[in-house]
Amino acid sequence: MSGRRSRNKGAAAERELFKKLSEILGQEITRNLEQTRNGGADTVDLEHVSLEVKRHETLALKTWWGQTCEQAEIDEKAPVLAYRQSRRPWKFIVPINFIATQDSGICAFDSTAEISLEAFCRLYQGLGAKECLSA
Repeated sequence: MSGRRSRNKGAAAERELFKKLSEILGQEITRNLEQTRNGGADTVDLEHVSLEVKRHETLALKTWWGQTCEQAEIDEKAPVLAYRQSRRPWKFIVPINFIATQDSGICAFDSTAEISLEAFCRLYQGLGAKECLSA
């Protein structure tokens, strides 16, 4: 896939996911248009969460998780990876500590959990902005 086509597919995936998140969370979630130029998470609208969105047929979860953790460390936010393959639902990878203790936890891939879009939204809403990360 060419560079432009791949970027367009990625942008379309972000818009698709952010529309769903906006509907479920009841807040507007938009693309971070500065991400290509300045780096950063795919959206800045999720408080205390650094979200990376991937839309690929071939999964590279460990590689994507590494990228997600690097960005989250820069942002000082909890790493969250959302991904989807064709004709499959959105899945989210989060640190186990994020679920259990609201701490972003260790970024080791074997210390993560895969959850659904709905579970992520319930988790995000239940934690609240202040409790998403421990100090």
